[in-house]
Amino acid sequence: MNTVLDDNKKLCLNSGEIIAMSPPMNMIFEVMDLAVASPATVSRCGMVYMEPHQLGVTPFLTSWLNTLPPHYPASLKERLVALFDAYAMPVLRFVRKEVREACPTPDGNIAVSFMRLWASLAAPLMGTPELQRQTEPAKMQEAADALFMFALVFSAGSTAATAESRQHIQTFMRELVACKLEEYVSPSGSSYHNADAPFVEISASALPPPVASALTAVPKDDSSMNDWMYDTNTLSWRKWIDLVDMAPIPEDASFRSIIVPTADSVAITFMLKAAVENRYPLLLVGPTGTGKTAYTASYLASLDPERYAPPNTIGFSAQTSANMAQSLIDAKLDKRRKVRASPCSSGAVHVNEL
Repeated sequence: MNTVLDDNKKLCLNSGEIIAMSPPMNMIFEVMDLAVASPATVSRCGMVYMEPHQLGVTPFLTSWLNTLPPHYPASLKERLVALFDAYAMPVLRFVRKEVREACPTPDGNIAVSFMRLWASLAAPLMGTPELQRQTEPAKMQEAADALFMFALVFSAGSTAATAESRQHIQTFMRELVACKLEEYVSPSGSSYHNADAPFVEISASALPPPVASALTAVPKDDSSMNDWMYDTNTLSWRKWIDLVDMAPIPEDASFRSIIVPTADSVAITFMLKAAVENRYPLLLVGPTGTGKTAYTASYLASLDPERYAPPNTIGFSAQTSANMAQSLIDAKLDKRRKVRASPCSSGAVHVNEL
């Protein structure tokens, strides 16, 4: 990488190809340490050292708010900050202290996942000033609150490795929204208090039924918060199971292409669509045999070929090395070579590969 970090900014690949970077381009490395960095590499880099626990998630929130479209009102951004402090931060602390994750994540990762999900879901509702003017301010705020809770459930609330842990997170969220943390007993026996974070009142109509019931006298719904989604078209909460396509399977469909739709498949496809359309990366994590690859391949195959390039699927395992990964990628790409014609004494032309 030293040739990239030099003034000439040229990346020399193992295949012999040289890729020159343009003047505005820069490279940023995020590493755990510099244990294997050579003095030449260190001398070419400007170092910024920051402990993750000292950095926190506030810089992520501040920078994200600056990337929102300019027609988003300032009052909406202020409310997002207040909601994040009142709900997201306590839930994040609870996850770190009480929950074993399926895939270890830093605080910044969960925060960014929440922000990207909220932005993806809010874009169809208020993506342009025209759309925003067509919606009443009260309805807009209610939808923003509902999307906040939905994004929080499927970011910080879905990182647990077991269904039992996810239930603990949802119970904590219900008690947090109901301002009853003083009465809540966590799995570890630790105590939590609503006074630890500024409380922002959210109307019951803006929350999914399991959460809304904690604010009203309505009996608590036994369904999981993960069973609900917020529909920005109707500005209402709906269950994933209600969105399952009940169309019959074609008789000529091959066995390998048949995917029986379920509430989980609808939810995963919804998240895939939100990520792809907004150009966000997405990582599906779960036990073997739960359909992660099948759902992803099925969605990618359904994309519009006029807008998206055909997907290239590359499989990895615990035995996949870096060289194997490069070979898998190179095998799916066409190599381009420059040719040079050189005349010889006999009048023929020799073509040499460079």
